[in-house]
Amino acid sequence: MRPRLTTDQAAQRGIELLNELLAAKSAGDGVPRSPIGVIGPKEGHDQLARDVQEVALLIFAAQQSIPLMESLTDLGRSLEARGVIKVDYSDSYAQKALEYLKEAARGGC
Repeated sequence: MRPRLTTDQAAQRGIELLNELLAAKSAGDGVPRSPIGVIGPKEGHDQLARDVQEVALLIFAAQQSIPLMESLTDLGRSLEARGVIKVDYSDSYAQKALEYLKEAARGGC
């Protein structure tokens, strides 16, 4: 069994896979497409390249947001354990922690 990748490793692997997809598709159809993060020929910027770039942006966004969500979840658990917030079965610890922080920033806590 492979060890679980960190968020950064998973994001890097995702970009590698997308670049492999672009290279394979370019080799198959002869349309030059640049790897993610490389400015390339305008004629190779077809719908596939645009779609792959959009997925890459989502990977980069997830790379940034997952650690934040994990921290907010940990904070939510801590706040609940101290009795500061109440988290019901269907609630998100992260969302409840964020709501608490917003209220605190407004001076309500």
